[in-house]
Amino acid sequence: MKTSKFFFLGLLSLGLAFTSCSDDDEEEVTPPPAPAAHTLEGNWVSYDVSPLLAGLGITSITADFNSDNTYVVTSTADGASTVLEGTYVVSDDPNAEGIYAITLNQSSPNSLTSEGILKVYEASPDSMWYEVAQTNPSITGVTPPTQEAGFGSTSGGAFGMTNIQKYNRN
Repeated sequence: MKTSKFFFLGLLSLGLAFTSCSDDDEEEVTPPPAPAAHTLEGNWVSYDVSPLLAGLGITSITADFNSDNTYVVTSTADGASTVLEGTYVVSDDPNAEGIYAITLNQSSPNSLTSEGILKVYEASPDSMWYEVAQTNPSITGVTPPTQEAGFGSTSGGAFGMTNIQKYNRN
C-alpha cells in the first residue's frame, strides 16, 4: 500500500513537472509600454493664478487640452475673456522629478510659440504645475524654463516662482 502511494505521488509530481514547464517559460516576457504619465488631456481650472499673470489683471484661467493635441485657454481679466487656441506637443520623457517639456504653437488670436514645462500630480482632484515662456517671436531677456532646471527656471531663474501657473483638473 505504501509503495503504491509513493508511486502515485511520484507520477503526480512527474505529471505536474511536465505540465508546468513549456517552451514559453524560456522566453523573456516584455511588459507593454506604460501609458503617458503626464495625463495632460482634459479640462483644467486655475486655483492659483501666477503672480506674473495676476499683475496683468488676470483673475482666472481655464485650459482644455484635447486628445488631438489642440488646446483652448481662456483667461479672464476685469470681466473680459481672452481665448487662446493652438496645438501642443508634450515630450515623451520626463526628468527624474516627473517634469515634462511642452511646446505650444498658438494660432489664435495671434501666431506665436511658447515652450516650457509641466507636471501633473495625480490626486483627488489632479493638479498641475505649468510654466511656459514665449519663444517665437522672442522677447528680449526671456528664455523658457527647462526640465533640467525645474520650476522657477524661466530666464535662468530671473522670474523665480512668479511664472508658475497652478491648476486643478475640472
